[in-house]
Amino acid sequence: MWSVIQRRLCCTYEAQRIKNILDQKPVGQHLTVNGWVKAIRRMKNSNFIDVDDGSTARKLQVVMNESLPPDLSYHCGVRVTGVLQNSSHPKQEVELQAAQMTVLGKISGESAYPFAARRVHPPDYVRKFLHVRPRTNLFASISRLRAQTRASICEHFQETGYLHVDTPILSSNECEGGGDAFSVTTEAERINKDEKFFERDVYLSVSGQLHLEALANGLSHVFTFNPAFRAEPSLGRRHLAEFWMVEAEEAFLSGEDGLQTLLDRVQALVQHTLNDVVSKSKEDLDLHWDKDGQRLRLVSEAARCPSFLRLRYSEAVQKLRAAGREMEEGKDLSREDELLLTQLVGGPVFVTHWPHQLKPFYMARAPDLTALCFDLLLPDVGEVVGGSVREYDPLELQRRAPHSQLLNWYVQLRQWGGVPTAGYGLGFERLLLFLTGVSNMKDVIAFPRYPKHCFH
Repeated sequence: MWSVIQRRLCCTYEAQRIKNILDQKPVGQHLTVNGWVKAIRRMKNSNFIDVDDGSTARKLQVVMNESLPPDLSYHCGVRVTGVLQNSSHPKQEVELQAAQMTVLGKISGESAYPFAARRVHPPDYVRKFLHVRPRTNLFASISRLRAQTRASICEHFQETGYLHVDTPILSSNECEGGGDAFSVTTEAERINKDEKFFERDVYLSVSGQLHLEALANGLSHVFTFNPAFRAEPSLGRRHLAEFWMVEAEEAFLSGEDGLQTLLDRVQALVQHTLNDVVSKSKEDLDLHWDKDGQRLRLVSEAARCPSFLRLRYSEAVQKLRAAGREMEEGKDLSREDELLLTQLVGGPVFVTHWPHQLKPFYMARAPDLTALCFDLLLPDVGEVVGGSVREYDPLELQRRAPHSQLLNWYVQLRQWGGVPTAGYGLGFERLLLFLTGVSNMKDVIAFPRYPKHCFH
């Protein structure tokens, strides 16, 4: 308690967040704010400085009648103390009349600071300076949107009775068996390959699904929000080596009814998230949405749609063929196919009952031998969610499972009192692409990892 009193005696006013100041407008109060300079306008009798602390897309205008600190510059860190007053400017209600301004983090060093005031730098250029990218308006808003989207997803799961659990990052299996997993080794193993830390091959997790199935067999409704890793040598806009997945698993779902219930669950999650983020983060979304309202229309229609269209894979292929695409039955859909399909149906679409040859071993099969699975396609993005009913027969699972993977425990789930389950994985960054209209996944995550790029 004494340390708190001492701290407050040493600092005349405790710093307040700019969002709270602009929301509450405590005119006449002495305030202290910390932040970064976003604009400097020098006039004859006064100086105007826009300050931003990352708490909101809005800026607090600081008015200083005295001379500015000599080392004040764009994006430097400052502390300002003054009195909040009403503003005569039509675009803002309040401003801070500064009594004191201190530069806490000046721009220095041999290398020139990469960002300049009153310039919109292209994303490819900004991406070269990831360590200072959070100071740009666009990426700061992405970070707030990312946080709100995560909170909205977790809120929905909590409201619908799902338990938030943690699945491991280190795994002895590759889940989907695609061969694109990162292997984990220690420094000792690099020197002596016979000295294995885990006594077996271990990978960075591609998915938490198999572990979620174990947790669902005892907790019924579970979800996890974890990073996933894939060593896919792609520089494409929709691929990262490290990304985030929202994965959920529910017990006692099986067969066709289980698949349809799963689709209901996914639509409810997506629509809750879209509606919640739009209602709580409009000012940040406005920084990214196009002025003609197209992104607002796409997001609003998806959020309000009574029921996402559900097409079997064979029906989707027929629609694409009718639109002029050369489609071969039994082949995967390309991204161009996915985008065209959302245009043809006019919104989100579930593509279900895929040929089992295209899907992982753990998916249950319908009587016609199609996989009891789905992909959810969203306009302008393509696949965002994928899921399935899980194979419940231990003998069938044992027959299909890759022999290279150690999956005895996974088969034992079916033998030791396990029940049917179904679940899905949602690509978090892909959902953000749909929400914001940003075209590249590298621009919706703080430190993107992709081939030849892991510098920080």
